[in-house]
Amino acid sequence: MHFILRSIIDNLWKSFQDKVSTYVNQHGGVANIVSPKIERPDWVDIERVVKGIKPISTLRSDC
Repeated sequence: MHFILRSIIDNLWKSFQDKVSTYVNQHGGVANIVSPKIERPDWVDIERVVKGIKPISTLRSDC
């Protein structure tokens, strides 16, 4: 289920970028789409921290 939602969200974001870029470029501006760098938290680890199973220090600090 999470994979399907991520795929839908990623595709929605790409579609939004395409449409904004096209609009800007067609109306005298300059827009480019850069390759995304996708960072996602490990939800299993977050759940374990919330439940008190793991300390918060075990979570990555970059997302």
